[in-house]
Formats: sequence, structure tokens, C-alpha cells
Amino acid sequence: MRSFAALIVPATLASCGSEPAPGPSAPVAPAAIGERCLDCHGSVVRSYRATGMARAVEPIRPEELDGLAPVEDGAGWTYRFDSARIVESWKGGSPAVEAGIAFAIGAGLMDRSYAASVGDVLAFAPLEVVTAREGRHAALAPGHSIRPGTRFSTPITEECLACHTDHLPPREYPLNLRPDVGAWSPSGISCAACHGDVDGHVGWREAERAGVKKDAADPVLAASGLGPIESVSLCARCHLQGDASLLLEPLARGVLPPGGDMLARRAVFVAADASDEIRFVSQVERLLLSPCYLGSSQAGREPMTCVTCHDPHESSFDPDARRIVRGACAQCHTSTKASCSKPQSERAGRDCVDCHMRRTGVFDVASVEIHDHFIRREPGPPSPPAALRVHESKDGRLALFAWPGRERPAYADDPGLWMMAELASGHADLALSFAQREPGPAAARLPTYYHLRGVLLEQAGRDEEARAAYARALELDPASAETSVNLALLLGKLGKPREGVALLDAVIAAHPKASPALRNRAVLRLQLGDAAGFAADLEAAFAIAPDAAVAGALAEHLRRSGRGEESQRWARAALRLDPSRAGTGR
Repeated sequence: MRSFAALIVPATLASCGSEPAPGPSAPVAPAAIGERCLDCHGSVVRSYRATGMARAVEPIRPEELDGLAPVEDGAGWTYRFDSARIVESWKGGSPAVEAGIAFAIGAGLMDRSYAASVGDVLAFAPLEVVTAREGRHAALAPGHSIRPGTRFSTPITEECLACHTDHLPPREYPLNLRPDVGAWSPSGISCAACHGDVDGHVGWREAERAGVKKDAADPVLAASGLGPIESVSLCARCHLQGDASLLLEPLARGVLPPGGDMLARRAVFVAADASDEIRFVSQVERLLLSPCYLGSSQAGREPMTCVTCHDPHESSFDPDARRIVRGACAQCHTSTKASCSKPQSERAGRDCVDCHMRRTGVFDVASVEIHDHFIRREPGPPSPPAALRVHESKDGRLALFAWPGRERPAYADDPGLWMMAELASGHADLALSFAQREPGPAAARLPTYYHLRGVLLEQAGRDEEARAAYARALELDPASAETSVNLALLLGKLGKPREGVALLDAVIAAHPKASPALRNRAVLRLQLGDAAGFAADLEAAFAIAPDAAVAGALAEHLRRSGRGEESQRWARAALRLDPSRAGTGR
């Protein structure tokens, strides 16, 4: 058993951002962005289609990856683009993995990531394409820069896509399973993401034009009629990332529907101590620190929102739109209200944005600079270059984000949410301290809270308590495959492998390509003395998600069984997928 530990799927962390849906949604291919709106709003739709939002997820463009130089990751692996593939090699040798690129994430105006197909699952490609001052070039993806040797191990799930498309793939397990051809097409953020029921609106307008009396109001959201918090909330759904972001409604998924106060439905945790090191998606968090924003909330003033400066239907890279954005300060800072104190010689060629919104690098994406949305009289210099990291808080100290001048949300002190937030921010030790306490009403409704509590308790060696937490998660969401996969392996550890196998049988019946379930069932079958079942499950798992550890485990098992020729075949497969294993005995 101990020799095969590498193939076990460890306790998986269910997403803190969303809950599993009851079942896969019906496959619907998206129309072109704004297709239903084009007849009445043609100029707006055509303008919006040129924005980065509309192109935030899309098929790769012809020849977009041509002529880009290879990149080394510092751990012995080299990556290069080859047409619509990414090719990996070990220390200049033959290719280890050649993965097709399924689609692109990001419009490519600054950086653009790629979803790589490895077997039947999707992983972040180790390379992205950066458009920077030094020219367009391939670079290591942020996660691969932070952890060299990551290879194709970072799954692309709906949490990675939720702010890039409002047309998520059908929900399946594993969560990074590549959608079947025809079941989903990559597309960016549509009109419905911010305006709601576009199809309902079209029907409503058609009925109105036909003179049909309507009992219901127009279902589309008119952004112009929103209050300041509701207006900022529209943008904050994606432009307020924080170190942890938790959906508060069980079984919710993706981006929140438009309308209302976002913080009533999503808890966001940021670093307790704000610094001038900022993340790529920091716009709302930083804006709300600004004297401009805080001052605008005073009586008699026009509240400042994101659309005070930005028209979301216009690309910020369009020269005309750019001039409008950079002239927005004059709406409040007219010559009669304020004037620039800098001498003309210092202002030459510079506008308000250049002087008061410093342009700086970010801590989570290499070679990218953005304007800090913390607007200040003296914003200071750009942040110095530093090693990339994922979270703003370096010590795990978090603060619940709240609207300035408003009461803190009712869930502000919920220990369960704080547990989830600390775990999401990478501080399991701090999360465990919150797991000792009873959750508040917000967390107690969430299957993910109990799943994550089970993970923490299992890691702490408190197996019976972990079992109870997983069981509670399944009571709230019986369809959670992630929880069943975790609980099954724990049952084997508790001396109940048959119960674990039964759980995994159900997962695999519902999700035939559940490679994590197959791997864990293999371990339990071996525990029960079923060597043939062990090998069959590992072969099935390998066919779905090729993995050197699985091939190596099969090679070792077959060697012990005296099946030398088959053992050598699997050993070669393991070495082909991971040449770094050569000479290590793995």
C-alpha cells in the first residue's frame, strides 16, 4: 500500500467560490455576443464586441501563437507553442507532453492564458502570452512562475472561468473535465451578464410593439436606474477579487446575477493591512479607498461609481474612449472647484490619470502594469519588482470587505466563513482555529463549509470528526462527488473500505470519467485484496487523465505480480510522461 501512495487523490478542496449544481445544465451553444440585442442596440453591441470583456474567453485566433520563443521554468522543463499545441520537454530532450489548446482565457490586450487538453481534462497551460512594453512574448503562467515544475497539474474549473464568461460549461465531475464537442463553445461576457434576462426583454419588447397588454415589468436590468452601491456591485462581482471570495447561497455557481447589493450574496475577504502592492484585479477594492470616492458620498454630491469614468460598452484601448475616461475628472474638478497645483512644465503631456493613478506592476501577474485605482494627490512610485505571489496578505491576517460608511454585513463574524476564507487564502493553521467553533447561520447552510471542515480535520488527524463533517456536507448536497471521493478514502483509513467502494461506485456510475474516484477506488480495492480491480481502475483513470504516478503504480504492481512485460510497458509510459523520473527509482 505505501508504495502506491502517490496515486491516491488527497482530500480535495471544494471550491470556496461556488457549490455544485444539482446536475449538468443542458448544452446550449452561445450566439455571437449581443446577437439578441443587435437589432435595437446595434452601435452599442458593435462597440462592446471590441472590448476585452466580450473576448474574455474565445477560441484561439489563427496564427496567434506563431513565432513565440520557448520558455524554461527553472526546474528543468521547457515549453513552446506549436500551432494550436503546447509542447513540453525535459532538459532539451524529446517532448514529454504535447497538449492541444482548447481555448484562450483573456482578450490578449495585456496577457492571455490558455486551457490545455491533457487526455479528457483541462489544465492551465504552463505558458501565457504577454503584451508588454518590451513586445508581445510567451511567458510562464503566473502559477508556474510561482511554483516551477507545476507542469499541467493546475485544473481549469468554472471558478477560473466565471469572470470571463457568463456561459459556463455544463457542470461535471471532475470539475475540469473537457466539455464534449457540441456541448459548449467558448464565448466571452455577454449583455446578459450585466443586464439580466435579455431573452425575456426581447420577448417583452416584441409583445409591447405588437400592442399586447403586459402584466409583468420589463425583466431587463436598466443600469441607469441603479443606486451607487448597486451600480458598483455590478462591476465588483468580477473586479473585487480579494484573497477569498465566498458565495453565500447553497448551490450557486458562476458570477452572481446582476442587481442588488453584491455583498448580500457574496463575502469577500481582503488583506487586513492594505499596502501599495496590488493585484491585477484590484480596481473596486482600491477605488473605495480613494478620497474621490469617499467624498462623493457626502450629502449634495453626485456619488462616484465605476461608470463615472468608464463606459463598459467601450474598449478602454480605443483612443476616443480613452480620452473620455481621462477627462472624467473634470466632471467634479472644474476650474471653479479645484485646479492642478503642478507647474505647467511638470504637467506637459500628462493628464490627471498619469499624475494621480500611478501605473505599477502587480504582485500576481508578471510583466503587466495597470493603473492603481486608489486615486491620491501624491500616489507615490510604482511598486518595486518582486517575486510573484497569489495572495495579498502575507501573514494570513484578513479583513471582511464592506462598503465604506455602511453597516457591516450580518455574517461579518461567522466563524465558518472565516474558516473558509483562511483556508482559501492558504492558511490552514488559522483556518483550523475557526473550525473549532460553531459556524454562524450563513456558513451552516453551505455544503462547502462542511466539506472544507472535513478536509481540515482530516489533515489534523481527527478522522472521526472529519467523517462526520463530510457526512453533513452530503446531507446538504447528496450530489457532491468531491465530498464522496474524500469520504470514501477516509472510510478506508477507518477500516471500512467496502463502504468507501460503495460510495465511489455511485460517483463513477453518475460520472463515468471521474478519474479521481477511479484512483481512490483502486486504493480501496487493493486494501480489500482485489488486485485485478486495482489494476483495472488505474488503467481507466489513466485513459481519462494520463499521469506518470498512475503509470508508475501500475508498473510496480505488475512487477510484483510477475508480469514483467506489462510492467515494463507501463514503466516506459511513466518515463515518457515524466522524464525527470529517470534514475530516481520512481
